[in-house]
Amino acid sequence: MKAVILAAGKGTRMRPLTLEKPKCLIDISGSCFIDRQIKVFKDCGINDIIVVTGYKSDMIKEHLKDSVQYVYNPFYDTTNSIVSLWLATLNIEDDILITNSDVIFDEDLIKRMIACNDNINIAVSKIWSEERGYKAQITSGKVVDMGMDITLDKVGGEYAGLIFIKKDVMNKLKNQCEKLLSQQQFNIWFEDMVVELIKNGNSATSTDVDNEKWYEIDNIEELEYARTKFGK
Repeated sequence: MKAVILAAGKGTRMRPLTLEKPKCLIDISGSCFIDRQIKVFKDCGINDIIVVTGYKSDMIKEHLKDSVQYVYNPFYDTTNSIVSLWLATLNIEDDILITNSDVIFDEDLIKRMIACNDNINIAVSKIWSEERGYKAQITSGKVVDMGMDITLDKVGGEYAGLIFIKKDVMNKLKNQCEKLLSQQQFNIWFEDMVVELIKNGNSATSTDVDNEKWYEIDNIEELEYARTKFGK
């Protein structure tokens, strides 16, 4: 099993903090985002970790040194996460956990996700607001659609920044990615590829994160809240 951490973006919503360092290296009560993520993965026995870098890549490599593998996205400034995931998965045939680098989570959540029998497992928070986030439509515990334009009457929760994909559908994921890139759709989220897999008949279970130590941080206000909520 592999874990992929997407850390190529510029984190513009976290400025001015991200003018000096990439978002994944911002401190939260004594430990930065990416250190927390890597520790949880390794505590779960996932030691094969790929970090996709872009913005201020050298700072991330200097911080993590040889504790992970690196994939560099040279197009980070003009593309979205579809390109980062495509570059990361070119040679992957295993089960993978994919996370954005601005998510805090604990070991129990990861263990629950990888224990799922479905080929796709998506972390979802049932606590959501109309104004925020990439929403999930859920039917009988299955994610049937995701996006920013899910109508309110169909929203079952907010996507929580973690997706587990089993090797049985990895080739489908890569093929879907290459199809979209061939159509020059460089500015879509990698999650949109997962949505296409779901719409093509691949079942996706939702895992509720609300009883776990989980939080996604998009701006400075949420960062300050996380610093009070999560200790060292």
